[in-house]
Amino acid sequence: MRKQSVFSISDSERAFLNLPESGRSPIAATYSVYIPGEGDYHFNLGVSSAQFCGKLYAFWKSSPRDEDTAEDTVVRYSYSGDGGKNWCESKILCQAGADGFLRAPGSCYCDGRRLIVYVQKVSTYYGEGDTFTECYMTEDGEHFSGPAVLMRQMPEGGEEVLPAAASGMVLRCRSGRLIMGFQGNIDRYHRRQFVTQMYYADCPDGISGWRKADFPLLERPGEGQGAEIEPGYYQRKDGAIVVALRDMNGGGFVLASVSYDNGEHYTLSQSTNLPDSGSMQCGGTLPGGTAFFVNNPNQKERIPLALHLSKEGELFDKSVVLRGREDLQKRRYVGKYKNEGYSYPSAGIYDNCLYVFYAVNKEDIEVTVIPCPDLKHMV
Repeated sequence: MRKQSVFSISDSERAFLNLPESGRSPIAATYSVYIPGEGDYHFNLGVSSAQFCGKLYAFWKSSPRDEDTAEDTVVRYSYSGDGGKNWCESKILCQAGADGFLRAPGSCYCDGRRLIVYVQKVSTYYGEGDTFTECYMTEDGEHFSGPAVLMRQMPEGGEEVLPAAASGMVLRCRSGRLIMGFQGNIDRYHRRQFVTQMYYADCPDGISGWRKADFPLLERPGEGQGAEIEPGYYQRKDGAIVVALRDMNGGGFVLASVSYDNGEHYTLSQSTNLPDSGSMQCGGTLPGGTAFFVNNPNQKERIPLALHLSKEGELFDKSVVLRGREDLQKRRYVGKYKNEGYSYPSAGIYDNCLYVFYAVNKEDIEVTVIPCPDLKHMV
């Protein structure tokens, strides 16, 4: 059996990130996607993005004041036609449901003909109720159909409802296979627990052919959530697929699992040496194969927001702070669970630029843009 290998960060880059004056990268530009005013929804978080019909799209969950209030949380979106500099007035993709389920954007996927937005439908009490993925689709970027519940064909016949799609992106492997993380409730420890589940599909439409991968879970008895949640993923140069996860056991470092067979089986997650604030993170691959990873490398708060680079996808030996403490605006509104800092980053490569979306103080939605050629000089 091949020896397990997860990613790590070099000691020199960890030291750099601990410098109090580590500032924003001079090669990056930051733009506002959504700035709520007095009469707007003041809680905003969890961006998923896509490029479609010549525009950049950003989708996020939005509520009047507090986090995860099912009765008034909507999925909001905006688009930009000039590379992210200016964004249209936000629109509502789906309203809050009267059924007690929370809706939030999961992943986005374009199959060349249509844009699919996978929307999570979950209970606000982890481990209770059912979880679903609802699909909203558009062929022109203006009119969305849906929702349609995402299903999969079972080997023994019949269909099964897929759990809630995790936030971020669908990974298209070099083989053409699609990889997507989900989160759902399973029977565990004589109760129901909300855990990460990985799926893969060889059908390029993003709807058909999803199969459940073998993804072993760490122990976390007595809790409504599993130990590893909110997966982000990328493919290394050697073809291995890395899944990075938030550690709910409070270890203070990013967890990682690896698949060596194109996403069908994964190793048990283990702790890396990359510090983490206990937030969602994201990864991907730049043109040319360099892996990138974005997180808050601070065990106490979601500051700074940092980008890490690795030629092979194993040792991240170049880091840059995209947003630091000196960039952070003051929080303007009160609300439940409104952490200060840069929360829940997600990223995509569009027009040879890296776009990193995130929430600032869980109020504003912003995007930092870095030309990919500028990043090549760092590795």
